[in-house]
Order: sequence, then structure tokens, then C-alpha cells
Amino acid sequence: MDKIDKKLKILDRKTRDRVLEVFKQLESGKTIGLDIKPLKGSAGILRVRVGGLRIIFERSQTGIEIIDIAYRSEKTYRDL
Repeated sequence: MDKIDKKLKILDRKTRDRVLEVFKQLESGKTIGLDIKPLKGSAGILRVRVGGLRIIFERSQTGIEIIDIAYRSEKTYRDL
């Protein structure tokens, strides 16, 4: 089980469903209405806000690669 699966498992059902819906939107390219911003100092890495959660991802030629899912804190973007 990878890191993203573990983080999804600890989320409550409602939040997990919202995050999975955002994953689907990102994969399909229908990002209208999503709060997506590039991260400063990290070329090509973006974040999408889902309430208090941040989904950090990178777009590649094969789709998207989820890097991390974390609640916003001082440590959220530190180790990227």
C-alpha cells in the first residue's frame, strides 16, 4: 500500500469522496471550479485545495501524479 492510499484511508468518508472526485476531475482535465495554484519555487508542481486539505500533484504526459495529501499546516509544503 502506498503513501497516498494510507492517507486516503484515514480520511472520513465524506472527505475521501470529495478527494476522489477531485482526482477524477484532474484526470479528465475538467478543472473548472477547482482551486489550483502552482507552488512557488517548485517548477511544475501544483496544489488543489479541498477544504482544509491540500492535494499536491504534478502533471505529466501520462496523466497526473499525486505527490501528497495533507491538511494545511506549516509543514505541508516544506519537504517538496
